[in-house]
Order: sequence, then C-alpha cells, then structure tokens
Amino acid sequence: MGPVPVRPPTGGRVALWVCLGLVWSGGWLIAPTGALFEDQVFKFDWSRSLVGVPLAGQFWDTPRGQSNFILRTKNRVLASLDSDSGKILWRHVLDDDADELLDLRTTPKLVQAVSWHRESAFLTFRAWHPTTAALKQETTAPLPPGTRVDLAFIHEDEVNALTLADSGSVTVQVLNWRHGSPVRTVTLTSGSGQPLRCIRTPDVLVCLSVSSAMLYYTPLPISPKAAFTAVALDKIGLPVGARPLALQTVPGSSGLAQIAVKVTKLRDFTQNVHEMSFQFSQDVGRLVQAWGACEEDERGSAIFQLVLLTSDGSLTSLTPLGNQMWTREEALASIDKVELVATGLDSGSMEDEGPFQNEATDLVQQFAKRIRHHLALIQSTISHFLELNDWRNVFSGNQDKQLDDFGIRKVILAVCDEGKIFGLDNKNGEVLWNVVYPNVVGEKSYLFIQRTAMHFGTEPMASLIFRNRYSQKFQLLTLDPLSGAILSWEDLKHPVDQAVLLHQHDDKFIRPVLVISKNQVDVVPSSAKASVIKYAEKTFIATKDPQTNDIQGQKLLVNPNGFLVLRPIWSLANPGTEVRKFVGKSTEEDVHSQGRVMADRSVLFKYVNPNLALIISEGTDAAGKLFINVYLVDMVTGRLIFSANHKRVTGPYHVVHSENWAVYTYYNEKSRRAELTSLELFEGNEQTNATVFSSVSDVISPLVERQAFILGPSHISALRDTRTEKGITTKHILMATKTGLVYDIPRQFLDPRRPNMNTPPEMREPGIPPYIPELQLPQEMIINYNQTVGVPRGIITAPTGLESTSVVFVYGLDLYCTRVAPSKGFDLLKDDFDYYVIASVLLALIMASFITKRLSQRKALKQAWK
Repeated sequence: MGPVPVRPPTGGRVALWVCLGLVWSGGWLIAPTGALFEDQVFKFDWSRSLVGVPLAGQFWDTPRGQSNFILRTKNRVLASLDSDSGKILWRHVLDDDADELLDLRTTPKLVQAVSWHRESAFLTFRAWHPTTAALKQETTAPLPPGTRVDLAFIHEDEVNALTLADSGSVTVQVLNWRHGSPVRTVTLTSGSGQPLRCIRTPDVLVCLSVSSAMLYYTPLPISPKAAFTAVALDKIGLPVGARPLALQTVPGSSGLAQIAVKVTKLRDFTQNVHEMSFQFSQDVGRLVQAWGACEEDERGSAIFQLVLLTSDGSLTSLTPLGNQMWTREEALASIDKVELVATGLDSGSMEDEGPFQNEATDLVQQFAKRIRHHLALIQSTISHFLELNDWRNVFSGNQDKQLDDFGIRKVILAVCDEGKIFGLDNKNGEVLWNVVYPNVVGEKSYLFIQRTAMHFGTEPMASLIFRNRYSQKFQLLTLDPLSGAILSWEDLKHPVDQAVLLHQHDDKFIRPVLVISKNQVDVVPSSAKASVIKYAEKTFIATKDPQTNDIQGQKLLVNPNGFLVLRPIWSLANPGTEVRKFVGKSTEEDVHSQGRVMADRSVLFKYVNPNLALIISEGTDAAGKLFINVYLVDMVTGRLIFSANHKRVTGPYHVVHSENWAVYTYYNEKSRRAELTSLELFEGNEQTNATVFSSVSDVISPLVERQAFILGPSHISALRDTRTEKGITTKHILMATKTGLVYDIPRQFLDPRRPNMNTPPEMREPGIPPYIPELQLPQEMIINYNQTVGVPRGIITAPTGLESTSVVFVYGLDLYCTRVAPSKGFDLLKDDFDYYVIASVLLALIMASFITKRLSQRKALKQAWK
C-alpha cells in the first residue's frame, strides 16, 4: 500500500485566504498621498532655524555628562543648544506676541520660566524637562487689572513680580510657584524720588539710583517687613564723579554671586587664574554678556567653555585655548528690511545693457562705447572658458558662483534690528559678508537698491538711511550689495521724515533718492540732481501727516533759487482713524496682457493705473468696536476710485496690490475668523488708450469687482505675490500663517468674478472655479512641506531670467528660501531629459542627410549619362 497523501488542514487554508483578503482590502483603505523624494529635499530650497538674541542663559549638565546651554531670547523663545556644536536641541516659542519671557531657572530635573502677558495682565509659570522638552507644569496667575510687571524672578518656590515706580518705590507681589496664588505684597521705598534699576542675585535684591548714586538692597526671600538698606557708591570705593551704567552679577570664587557696578574706570581687580586672548575675524561690535562653564578633567586641570554675546547679536563659543567652537548669527531672527539683488549678467542682458541705455547722442562717442563694450564681452567670454577649464574651480565648486545663465542666483540683502547688515546666498543660505552699523533700535530706516548688477561696466549700489545711536544724526550708508564693500558713509544735512526712490536713473544708471524733511528736499546722490530737476514737473509724492493721519499729495518743483520744494495739491482727511497700510504698485512690474477674454469671446479690458494706491485706515465707532476704511486713491490727482467699510474687524492687515487687482486680509472679530477680500478693476469692453496712461486726463470710472473669502488659517503673518521677468506667467499669492506654513495660492482661487454654483456651464469663464465662501487650501499648496518657518513676518519675491520661475524668501524667527513656478516649468527641460538620445538622433539625421545627398548626386549623374 503506497503512502497516503496528507491534505493540509482546512483551518490553515481559511487563514491564508483571510490574510489575502485583508491585504487586498487594506490597499483600498490607504489614501493616495503626495510626497517628495528623498533626493529632492533641499535641492532647490534651504532653511535656517534660529532662536533670537539671548537675554539670559545657563549651562546645564545632562546625566550622561554632556553640557547644554539653555537660554531665553528677545523673540519669546526658550531653547536648548548643544554646547559642543551650537545646534538647537529643542525650542519653545510663546504663541502670543504680547507674551514676554522674564526669568529662566534650571534645576537638576526642570527648566523653569516665567512669562508676562502685557495686555491681559497675568503671569504664566511653566516647567519643562531639560532633555526631552516635555511640558511638566503650566500655571496662570492673574494680577489686578492695570498692573505692570517690570521684573520677575523665581526664588525657591515663590515668584516675585516687581513694579518699579517713577518715585523710586518698588512693589513686590509674591506668588506661589505651583498654584499661582498670591502670598504677600510688599512695597519697598528708597526715598530717592527717582526711578531705580534692579537686579537680583541668589540671595539679595539690589537696586541702583543713577541720579543720586545710591545702592539699595534687601535680602531674599522678601519678608512682609522687608525694607531697603541704602549704601552710597563712594562708601564702597567708587569715585564720587563716576557715572554708574548698569548692575551685573559676577560669580565669586566661593560660588556665591556678588554685585559689581559698571563704571567708566575700574579700581578693584581680582587675581587672574587663567588668561587668554581671542580676536574676532570681523567687526562684531562690543561685548555685551558672557557665560562660562568650568569643570575639572581626569588629571585635575581646570577646563572651561565661554559663550560670548556681542552687540551685533552673534553668539560665539570659545575653548580654553581661545579656539572658536561655533558661531550663531542670531541677528538674522530680527530682519527689518530685505531685498533680493541679482548677482550678475547673462550674455543676453549684457547686450541689452551695453552702450544703448546711455542718453548721449554723439555718434563718435556711441561708436567708441560700442567697440569697448564688444571687446569687454570677448574678454569676459575668454576668461569664463578659462575658469571652466581650470580643474581647481571645478572641484572646489567656485564655478557655480560664476555661472548664472538663468538669473536664479541672488544675494539676499538683509538689514537687522540689531544693527547688522547681511549678504546671504539664496542657493544655500551661506553668509557672504556682513557689516555692523550703529542704528537706533526701533527707529524707522530705509533700504534702496539704487543700481543693480545688470548694467555693464558699473558696480551695484545699495543705500541705507538710518539714525546713528551715538550722534543721533541721520546717516547714509552706501555699499556694494554683492561684496559688502562700503562705498560711502556720510551724515545727512537734515532730519528725515520720508525717503522715496524715484523711477528714472541718471547717466550712471543710478536711481536717485529724495530725502524729504519738513522744509527741505535733498537728492541722494547729489550728482543725480540734474536728472531729478529734468523730471521734476512729472514727479508726484504722497506723504502722511503723523499728527493728523491725513494723506497729502505733493508735486515736486524747482524754486527760483534752484532748490527742490514740494507743493501740496490735494489731501485726504482721515478724521478719527489711523492709517495702517499705504501700499502702491511696484515700479518694476510688467503687465503682459491688457485685457481678459470672457466666455462670449469678448474682451474686458483691465484698468491699469500705475499711480493707484490702496489705503487701510482703522478707527473706533461709538460702541467702541473697531472698523476699517479701505480706499483706492490716485496718488497724482487724489481722485477716490473706490472705498469700502468693514465693521468689527481688527488686524493684522496684509495687502497685495498688483496690475488691476488687490487683495487684503483682516480678522473678523464677530465671526472669529480670518477673511480675505479680493478687488479687480476693469475699464469695460473698450480701451481708452493702449499706449500711454495719464492720471491727469483719466476720466474713466472703472468697474470694481469684489468678493470676500473665508480663510482656513485663522492667523495670517505675511502676504505677497510672485514676480516674473515679463509678467507672462500667471500670478500666485504666497501666504504665510502663524503656524509656519507657506501657501502658494493660484490667482484664480481669489478671482472676484468666480461664478455662482447655479451658473450654467456655458456662461462660466474658462479656468475660474465656482464661488464657495470657504477657501479650501489643500496640503499640496504648502511649498515648505515639513520645513516649518517659526514666526514668519514677511515674504519677498524676485524674478529670474526664466519667465516661469520666481525666487521666494520667507523671513521671521526662521529663514526659508525656495523657488516657485506658478505656470509650471514651461521654459525648462525636465531633470530626466535624455540628452544623449536626442544628440544621437540629431547626429544620425545629419549624417543621413549627407549620405542621401551624396547618393542623390550619384543617381543624377548616372541618369545624365544615359
């Protein structure tokens, strides 16, 4: 009897089919997703994470023996840095702009912080784990309405909130750390009659009176019967005429913190245990603060690490030998003004910007300039090929800095609040150069690009107008934005109320700047005054009165003495309101299409007024509710084109004004949501003038289409439109949210002519979706994928040599730079384009043409002999 085959058990067969069924059904449950390939991340973009300029910091040793540097900054950030590399280990940003970090304390198991909300008058106590950054505690302690907190610190299990009065008294409110409940309130009186400056040490609260040169202190914790003990500065060994500047805690050799008073001259010195010298490679300003960590190695020798903070906002870590471990440019977290500057020329632009842009009419001079221009082109071409053949440039990557045939490479010119100017490479974020200047923090400054690198034979020129913190005079700093070389640095003759960059340029391709004061108009540079006088009759300037908030239109004139003056010609009154936004159109914008094709094949012509400006003024009604008025005003004649009113709305307000349309955002307090309003202006079916526009002769009442949309993100941080070289590419709107996302929204989504859902298909315009109040923004519109930008404050865009591509730079607490193609890359070849196949096919066709030509000639010769 042969072997009996064994049949597998039925249960196993059923289990197999069940598994296959689950796999098959699971495939349907997986939603389709979009993602980036790993090799595409940071291929065309880059990001930089920052923490801001530190206010206080402490070293904290991990259980594994590593050392971290924990700090709080001016940008409402609490962060931990790796002390060896300077990289961010974790970071917490306070969400509300009204929050302010007042104190930081580290314990072996917790990082404790106290923050103060200025508008709502309450303190918040938080505690995080030092390694994992997990939130362990959050307690809110409300204070009486109208309370101001100037200083707060943690002592043992209590939080001391100090209010400094102008009379010289200090009110201390002591709160429980865990529950936030009030413990006691103590008032300390100095009797100086002058405001005090206070600082605390681990055991003492010390206050200083600058005017009376007195020092007041009281021990901690502050008891209900605490009082100040007064000490004259001359009694502690300071000269009577010395002027104290500040108080600072200095750790002593016993481990206890002692008090040091900074004066103009130092009298007392301690013995130097270790001394080293370090020289910065560039100007960083003065030393502001220093933190140190000391320990002993295996042999018992003292080792330490220093972290230095300088006035330009940079953090530098040093070793005992004076070597630089790492540097962080934290001033980049407070960018105030920014411009994108092209790095150079391509061959086509060099031909256009040669001798043909000069206004000289002499024939011999034009011929000589043309010959010199072509010789320079030949020389630059030869040097370019020599650089390509140099193997050192190929392997070092230097050739990439010279090759910019498509105009994509830009220099990001950033002016920071900390008094530092940076030149960044938009390809990788590398700091190319930086310049320190003594600005007044919070004072308005002006940044202009007076000459770009697109003019052959000239160097680019950027100008910065600011107030010097030492002399309190307005100064003009002119530099090369590509190299950072300072071209000039001079004082201005008069105070600056407003500065305006004019449209035209002089014979050196410099666009002049009008510096306007109360009774004077100056031209920068002065050599361009002749070109300004030439176009003075066609120059109109709109200014805002800071006292009355009225908008005034003025015309530039030349008086009999040859001086430039402004003559008022119109005004726009804003009674009871304050101007929040005043946005005109970009002078470098090109409008490609003058009309719009409708569904019935007719043309609706755009109302393109280059002198149009959008104004948003904010006020309060009789019920105490906020409202805004929106105006479209012609800046030449003062003509009011459009006006609208929005009730119960508040800021922040963001505006984009381009071509014949404008969009602006606001927060609707009644509906608790962010909204966007879109405006578009048209002339009608007939165009009045297709060549030249004049505001003086403009009598058209344009048709204004408008529509409002509800935005998904509730807090909008920045708004900007894309820019291209010729204006052919479709416009997109770039919107940054408070959560750090940057959306790329097509202009069609915000079109005010979006039809109703009930509109028949034959009556709808092609390419415009139906109107839905809620503006749905899919995840595919987020251009920064998972590279969240912390606290974005602004977006700037610039065109490239490719019509399809626009460079985008987002700045805030973090930096992010990328490029977008609103109409896709219609003028670019794909990355997987097969050059070899195309080249081989072309070569084969060329060879076949020669062969067939030869064969046809032989055939014709044979037929001729027959």
